[in-house]
Amino acid sequence: MPVTAQPTRSVVFKFNDGTARTLTGLIDASVTWNVETIETTELASVDKTFIPGQRSATMQGSCYYDQSDAVFAALEAAVKAGAQANGTPFTLTVEWQYTSSTLVSSYTANCIFTSWTVSAAMLDTVKASFTAQLSGAVAIA
Repeated sequence: MPVTAQPTRSVVFKFNDGTARTLTGLIDASVTWNVETIETTELASVDKTFIPGQRSATMQGSCYYDQSDAVFAALEAAVKAGAQANGTPFTLTVEWQYTSSTLVSSYTANCIFTSWTVSAAMLDTVKASFTAQLSGAVAIA
């Protein structure tokens, strides 16, 4: 069956630092999965063989930046801290809401924020981008 392209109506990042927060002004979002490989080649073999190893994932996003916004202040604090004060990872969800239906697909996982960048070109809008390393299982809905 052919895949039907479904344009998104919106992309939403939600993170929880003890308070549920929704990041506004989002430009784009992505989830990247990586699977390590374990080599299983026998010494006499010329061709290498592999089996799947451990899996990891990251979430990235970029948005229009407003330093006066409380959610941005909380996200910056989260990146600076890495984890909550009690050592608990943050929870991060990204949702893609599609224009053609009420369908929403999402990924949710515990995370550690690993980067935060704020940038702007001359006469341009200030933008921010971030990356989060996901930790443990990722819920897909």
